[in-house]
Amino acid sequence: MENNTETIKLLFIEDLQDDVLIAEETLRREGIVFESTTVTSLEDLKTVLQQIKPDIVVSDYNLPGFTALDALRLCRGYNPVIPFVVLTGSINEEVAVRCLKEGADDYVLKGHIKILPHTIKEALKKRRLEAERLSALKALEMSEERYRYICQTISDYAYAFRVEEDGTMKGEWVSESFCRVFGFTLEEIEARGGWQIMPHPDDLPVAIEHAKKVISGSSDITVFRFVTRWGEPRWLKDYAVPVFDKETGRVIRIYGASQDITEQKKAEEKLRELAERLHHLLSSSPTVTYSLRITEKGLVLSWISENIKAITGYEVKEVLEPDWWSSNIHPDDRDEIINKSSILGEQDELSVEYRFRKKDGSNIWIHDKLRMIRDEKGKPLEVIGSWTDITNRKAIQEELDKERRLLLSIMETSPAGIVVTDEKGKIAYSNRTFCQMMGHEIGVNGLSCEDLKCRFLDVSGEAIPVEDIPVKKVLRTKSPVNFMQFMIERPDGRRLVFSSNASPILDSAGNIKGVVCITLDITEHKKLEEQYLQAQKLEAVGRLAGGVAHDFNNLLSAIIGFSEIALMQLKKDDPVREYIKTIYDAGEKAKVLIQQLMLFSRRQVQRPEILNLNDVISGLHKMLSRVIGEDIILKIETDKALLPVKADRAQMEQVIMNLAVNARDAMPQGGTLIIETGNVEFTESYSDGFIDLSPGRYVVLSVSDTGTGMTEEVKKHIFEPFFTTKGPGRGTGLGLATVYGIVKEHNGAIHVYSEIGKGTTFKIYLPVTEEQIKETKQISPSEELPGGTEAVVIVEDSEEVRRFSSLALQEKGYRVRSFSNPAKALEYIKTTDEKIHLVLTDLVMPEMSGRELSEKIREYKKDIRFLFMSGYTDDSLIAQGIKDGTADFLSKPFTVAQLLKKVREVLSRET
Repeated sequence: MENNTETIKLLFIEDLQDDVLIAEETLRREGIVFESTTVTSLEDLKTVLQQIKPDIVVSDYNLPGFTALDALRLCRGYNPVIPFVVLTGSINEEVAVRCLKEGADDYVLKGHIKILPHTIKEALKKRRLEAERLSALKALEMSEERYRYICQTISDYAYAFRVEEDGTMKGEWVSESFCRVFGFTLEEIEARGGWQIMPHPDDLPVAIEHAKKVISGSSDITVFRFVTRWGEPRWLKDYAVPVFDKETGRVIRIYGASQDITEQKKAEEKLRELAERLHHLLSSSPTVTYSLRITEKGLVLSWISENIKAITGYEVKEVLEPDWWSSNIHPDDRDEIINKSSILGEQDELSVEYRFRKKDGSNIWIHDKLRMIRDEKGKPLEVIGSWTDITNRKAIQEELDKERRLLLSIMETSPAGIVVTDEKGKIAYSNRTFCQMMGHEIGVNGLSCEDLKCRFLDVSGEAIPVEDIPVKKVLRTKSPVNFMQFMIERPDGRRLVFSSNASPILDSAGNIKGVVCITLDITEHKKLEEQYLQAQKLEAVGRLAGGVAHDFNNLLSAIIGFSEIALMQLKKDDPVREYIKTIYDAGEKAKVLIQQLMLFSRRQVQRPEILNLNDVISGLHKMLSRVIGEDIILKIETDKALLPVKADRAQMEQVIMNLAVNARDAMPQGGTLIIETGNVEFTESYSDGFIDLSPGRYVVLSVSDTGTGMTEEVKKHIFEPFFTTKGPGRGTGLGLATVYGIVKEHNGAIHVYSEIGKGTTFKIYLPVTEEQIKETKQISPSEELPGGTEAVVIVEDSEEVRRFSSLALQEKGYRVRSFSNPAKALEYIKTTDEKIHLVLTDLVMPEMSGRELSEKIREYKKDIRFLFMSGYTDDSLIAQGIKDGTADFLSKPFTVAQLLKKVREVLSRET
């Protein structure tokens, strides 16, 4: 504070601002330069102590909610040495003493405020002196601590001896490092008889001579061993110097330092042992070591390890003969190796492989590595070399080369594309298949994925980032990618679907060094997969359609049957007849719709016969002309030598009609419909293009139009049931689905070709049959419906069909018993004495099928005949029986006429 220009930071703790102003004015008069801050609460005090770091605090004693002692404790917690003065209006002696005991530097009464400047100066001076004292004390402690740590941690040992007048040495001090290593304190050494107890017995004379030299006034350096408390000898290199008395010149003290060279001595011993081992190693090593001396005439062998004999059969003295080496190199390798050796001086290192003749005349492969040794100025000194027999390695290498060539051959002929990249994604290797898959005629090594100029897409055709393709993804994640499917668009525009497996190539530290990727072209596989999924979808819808048709056929049987019976019984002029006829016609239309569903679901039983499709088309000619209209030209071109097929005539007619109607709707402004037939034979290679066709002879039915054509998207769905591009009320969407079902049921295939604005062609392929066409008897439409008197049992779970069938047969004279439950029908037939001629049974019933019922009945009565009826049949035995004529079947819905004719046909057949 002697320098009045010093500005101090002053903090007042006072709730009376006037007292603060008086105190500040008093300080200014005394020339004290300061910056002051005033607080009135402990919370404000905490904040200010952190913000301004005051040099001194002046506090009133009594404050709202706290006292100067509370403020003092808070200040001391922040800074233990901050000066603190109590400035108060009144204070008793007891409180004053308490404040001083708590750590306040002084107190001033407000009535004697004139002494405040002096008090502040003294408080600051006191604290400054205390700070200086503490700093000096701390420096002293640090110096002592530094010296102590140096003595504790120094690796060498230091000591001091006092030399008595009689020449004896008394220890004065020894470093802590010596005590720590040797286990003796100075007191213990002196108590045991002095320093002479420490040297190794073998080295004690050397140590005593060393001491005498120094006592006589000479510095000396000597190496000897000291023994630790635990008996371990340690080598010391001791440096000792004498200290002389200035008056008498006598040596009065010896200072010394000992360097512990135990590890150095151990290293020297190990080096000696190593030299011995090296000698043995060189003698027994498979690698010959040698040295060449540099002379004016060239390199001359000066030394070689003794194991040369084990490898070549030659003695060392033979090897040292001139021209030994060059004369034994294989003649085919000699010139090349000697020429290479001549350039050793230019490149300092040389590594060569050649064949060498042993003493027994056999040849071995040698790997010869030489290195030029130079001095610090670059002058050649000598050449050292190593000579290794690599005959076995060469044999292994040759085998590995053979395997590598085999592996390369396999990779090059692999149907999978194989590519290997470096850590940056550059292609290091690619096989021929990969290049072809990417649309490149030449190799792509050195290119990145981006350089291939292919667009990468997902399987739906949407673009994907290059970073998400297999190679890039593995480089990014360091994890394998398995069976990733994606699409590429090649530079030539062709799109292919790939499935790739990619794995990272890691080094021993786990760092990625590249990627290997194997890619398969699954474009054709995906097409097959799509066709399979389409077939599954059609199969599922077909099952639904078949189930609906089965139940609906029962209803239609009743509707059509009862309508027909009603029409038979009504007079021609009866006004109700027209209504019943409308119901009958609606039933017939519904029957056609249900037949389409059955055909699509492939659950309608076929009635195949030997057909010539030319006859089928000829029979439909007039109907086709009416169906397509006058604005469409119909052309029919048939092959007169058309071969026969085995097919259901009604289904073939429906195929032709459905395709014709479809063509008509595709030509709203008119056009041409062409129907053609022909024969074709597929070879194995050609039939691969038609997934469902086997090699063989086929009849082809072609239906073409010149209409609007179809998009690729529409072509994907045309055979799906209920799919239609026609407006509401113009189609059910079952036409082409029905065609597809019929063709598949006949073991055929259908192919579609269409272009927008150019029309569509459907080609249907049906297998040729070897059977001959049979003449069939036509039934006259005016023929009387037959009847009879035989006993007929009807088994049908549908009440409507059962009632209709019973009524129709009873009207024609048959004796009829009907049952809704197969078990009850079986029990009746087993127990009745009446002769049963015919069982008319539904095939699909709860608890027991019609076939199972027939088998059980035949166990008791073998002469009963059976007529099966159903909207469809999944019973393979019955279906086969219907096809080959061994089972009788009536398809629902059926008319009265169909029922009566079929019943009469079965009953009248000769057994």
